[in-house]
Amino acid sequence: MARRKNAHLVTPEAEDFLRSINLCFDAEEPERIAHFRPTAKSVPLIEGLLADTSERAFLVVAPYGSGKSMTLTYLLHAIESRAESQSMLSSVEKRLEMISPSLRKMLLSRRRTKKHGIVIPLHGFQRNLGQAICTAAHDAIRRNKLGRQAKRLRGATADTMEEAIGFLQEL
Repeated sequence: MARRKNAHLVTPEAEDFLRSINLCFDAEEPERIAHFRPTAKSVPLIEGLLADTSERAFLVVAPYGSGKSMTLTYLLHAIESRAESQSMLSSVEKRLEMISPSLRKMLLSRRRTKKHGIVIPLHGFQRNLGQAICTAAHDAIRRNKLGRQAKRLRGATADTMEEAIGFLQEL
């Protein structure tokens, strides 16, 4: 059996590192982003999205493969702070120390307070944006195990943006 040149370089970690990320599909799988290495360019994005500012609209433009989806998937796990994400979050926080000690401190402090949020990710073309928001919110409710707390929202739909806004306000 012939051995491939550099076969020793292909490890499970390398395969994980090269895995494509999708914010919606990987929202429930923290191990898929356990290899995330924050960069100096990802820090302002994370800080901007976590900041308590009046500016809440962002446009992120960067080349394919630059880490946009990876950063946002990490942020989803940091915001939701689910039990199954804690090990991965801790590992990434340690890597963040060298790049932004202040952001690491803020993320660590937030995680230790046991604050939880809900992320409602969307991707791709949506024929009915109101319904897509409602469906993604139901996925977030299920992912965060908020069945009892969100019982009155079960089965809610939104065919218009006004209905979607009302649903989000109720949520």
